[in-house]
Amino acid sequence: MTAAEQRVYRADRDWQMVRAGLNPYQAGAPERWRALVEGRAAPVGGSLPRPLVDADRARAEAAYRKYVLGLDGGDPALPTTR
Repeated sequence: MTAAEQRVYRADRDWQMVRAGLNPYQAGAPERWRALVEGRAAPVGGSLPRPLVDADRARAEAAYRKYVLGLDGGDPALPTTR
């Protein structure tokens, strides 16, 4: 996966997590999300989930708008269809 594709993947994953009420910017968040999506139990141990705050929500939405939707200039490393 290229760096640009990774940015799109992460932005989409983080926005899905925010929409589910989870904070994507905490230690272990991707592993917890993967377990939830796959229907497994969340990994044991690590830090307690940090509450989702407006700043985290705005950060995830901005990345989603930029990298996934192509708004705000999009990602120049990805090919455009326009």
